[in-house]
Amino acid sequence: MQAQLEQKQQQLQPLAKPKQPLRLADEVEIATQQAYDHANRINELATELVEELRALKSIANDMSSSYWQLHHKPFITGFKGTSVPYLRADQGVLMIGKVII
Repeated sequence: MQAQLEQKQQQLQPLAKPKQPLRLADEVEIATQQAYDHANRINELATELVEELRALKSIANDMSSSYWQLHHKPFITGFKGTSVPYLRADQGVLMIGKVII
């Protein structure tokens, strides 16, 4: 069985081409595309998070006075200045910004 395995491996060796190293420009292009893919995904998640935070803020605002009367403390604090990061491209440069909620 070992002999058969070695024979098959020898038969397959000529088919396996040595992998050429990528040129620098190709490496940069691949990495750039991966970065833009991640940036797009981050922006999708940021949009969802903004929507969820705004919905939570609306609920909190609606019940705030009732919650205060019942528990003598705020239901949620810290909405002032809350932000969510997003990415944008400016002349090929990715920039991290933020959306204030």
